[in-house]
Amino acid sequence: MGSLVMNALEGIAKSKGLETVSVHAQTAVIPFYQKLGYELSGEEFIEAGIPHRSMLKKLI
Repeated sequence: MGSLVMNALEGIAKSKGLETVSVHAQTAVIPFYQKLGYELSGEEFIEAGIPHRSMLKKLI
């Protein structure tokens, strides 16, 4: 289900002309985003009391 949601959101981003998208991924789910083609960017940070990492994906 998560992959379907991300694919739909990426499709919207592409239709708006975006070339890159980013997410704040909880560290526990980094492998999920990596399977979708996202790459780590930057150091770990705390958001809402939970460790996160920024991740980027090129759409084109």
